[in-house]
Amino acid sequence: MQAVGQPILPKHILQPYVENGTFTSAWGINTPPEKLIGTGPYRLVEYVIGQYAVYERNPNYWEKDMKGQKIPYITKIKAQIIGDPDVRLIKFLSGEIDYYGVRPTDLPELLPKTKEKNFIIYNLGATLPHYFCGVQPESKAPIPEYKLNWFRNKKFRQAISYAVDREGIINIAYNGLAYPIYTAVTPANRRLFDEDYYPKYPFNLKKAKQLLLEIGFKEGKDGYLYDREGTQTPVYTDNKLG
Repeated sequence: MQAVGQPILPKHILQPYVENGTFTSAWGINTPPEKLIGTGPYRLVEYVIGQYAVYERNPNYWEKDMKGQKIPYITKIKAQIIGDPDVRLIKFLSGEIDYYGVRPTDLPELLPKTKEKNFIIYNLGATLPHYFCGVQPESKAPIPEYKLNWFRNKKFRQAISYAVDREGIINIAYNGLAYPIYTAVTPANRRLFDEDYYPKYPFNLKKAKQLLLEIGFKEGKDGYLYDREGTQTPVYTDNKLG
């Protein structure tokens, strides 16, 4: 969201792939490390699929520190590939790996062990990655037309947003370590995020119901809302969602 660009690539190596139309698959997981050419601080020297990758300092890297010394300082890194976060946590606590990206659900187990295991937990605040739900009202997916019509109405989308208990999700699923957002931009993106720019839809089921009634939904005797064509929605009006 911040920039569109492409790293510098070696034309003398990749030009044939461009010409024969296979550029996007020129480098893959089976490409020998010595065939990969880049401009970063490290270069890949060994890779075992699903197990680990070994990186060595790139002697041709351009950047230097304030004293004129070449960086990076660390000459070799071995990065284990551990897909299961629970396994990563176990390996961190056993001392097999040096750092671990803490999940909010890990805190009850990790906090009591900081002194015993001699590690520090840092709260770095909001991150650029985030979870959000987007709506594409012109989707070509096999969705019933009446549902697409619901989401094409701005007030319906606003009602859905009012019906999402963001604070409840943060407290239950993230141990309070999250930030409610109403856009695809997070507070970590300081260049683009503006707290007062985007409209907010705090959790309010009564407001959600009011908006739905304003656009023609009717309340049935069974407690559910029905659209103009008489189609039942999943919205139950007794301050609950069906």
